[in-house]
Amino acid sequence: MYNVFVERHLPIALKLILTFTILGTLFSGYLVVVGLFGGSCGLSKGCPLFLGYSACWSGLALHILSLILCVLIAKDHITFKNGLMSIVLATLLGIGLSGYFTMIELPAFMQKGFGAYALGVPPCFFELVFFMLTFLTATLASAYERDHNR
Repeated sequence: MYNVFVERHLPIALKLILTFTILGTLFSGYLVVVGLFGGSCGLSKGCPLFLGYSACWSGLALHILSLILCVLIAKDHITFKNGLMSIVLATLLGIGLSGYFTMIELPAFMQKGFGAYALGVPPCFFELVFFMLTFLTATLASAYERDHNR
């Protein structure tokens, strides 16, 4: 898989999307693993639930989906345009979910301040940032692709 990204000239947007996606996958993967073995979220005392599972699982699934889409684009299994639109949709869902879970944890943050969480803000907020960076990059790349490849 590494050779696909090194030997072929890939757009900088795809490299940025891949970077944000890998970082998001590592972060949510850490939270999931700590949650499995520690019984709670890795960076806070509790963790919001989504469909009965820790919210980190949904973030991990969406980051892995974006990662798979990046690989499919790089290997020319799907077009750049279709892959970008799929990534935009996946990250839009991720923004909605992580934004919702961040809002749920907002009262605890407002009451206790930065001391309420290990990194100062809810872990879902960091997920929100990763999803927003990926979404912004994919949206801009999609617009550029549309305008320059007519």
